[in-house]
Amino acid sequence: MSRPYTDCAKGMSKNRWMRDWHEKHLGFLALRGNVRILAAITFLGGVRLSMVLAVWQPFALSLGASMPTLGLLESLGGRMGLATGLIQPLGGRLSDRVGRKPLMALASLVAALGLSFYVLAAMAGDWRLLIPGTILIGLAAISIPAKDAMTAESVKSDERGMAYSAIMFFVAISGILASTLGGFIADRWSYATVFLLCIAGEVLALLLVISFLRETFNRGRGPPRLGELRRSWARPLSLRGSCGASTRPWWPMPSWGAWDLPSSLGS
Repeated sequence: MSRPYTDCAKGMSKNRWMRDWHEKHLGFLALRGNVRILAAITFLGGVRLSMVLAVWQPFALSLGASMPTLGLLESLGGRMGLATGLIQPLGGRLSDRVGRKPLMALASLVAALGLSFYVLAAMAGDWRLLIPGTILIGLAAISIPAKDAMTAESVKSDERGMAYSAIMFFVAISGILASTLGGFIADRWSYATVFLLCIAGEVLALLLVISFLRETFNRGRGPPRLGELRRSWARPLSLRGSCGASTRPWWPMPSWGAWDLPSSLGS
């Protein structure tokens, strides 16, 4: 075998090894298909979350809300709030009947509507408008089960860990500058400007869902009946097997989407 041929073969082998190493260890940086879109939506959600959380408390207090009122708002639609928690079983049931994409699109619409109440509250100077806004943003967490399921269904079984880590990566980096940016915008312009930018982020996320996200669940049986919706809230209380022993917290983490929100702001 000639030396040039041998050197070429060694070079090809080295390139193949480097490519395999890259796919194995840095694969989450080369996102494909739905995971790429989900990462983008999650990044937008993380930016919104960080910006709103930075200004949420001073904003509510500036409208005349007391500290107990602030706690009440969080209990209604916050990350561990009433609306956010109760909507989870319904979101899971609906995502298994009508599909993943419709719930994700609905969540962006509901969150944008909730943020609109924040803008109205800023313009009117009335903290009571925060109540429907906070509840709506909490209800936007209806898409969390659908986003979790879509992430798992969009990759092979041996790539799910990497897919979830990619999503969490973009959640983490989204807050590096977003919190400072939110505070700067509120100080330089107004609180309403922050919320308007968040609404724009929800609209962009909605366009990404509609235009680029591929539905992964095609076995839906249509909208559930009323009795099935009632059972949606009873089912989580009787979990069995590994689901019942899951160590994941029951409240929605800010990685999946529509609660990329807090509710103090919630894809």
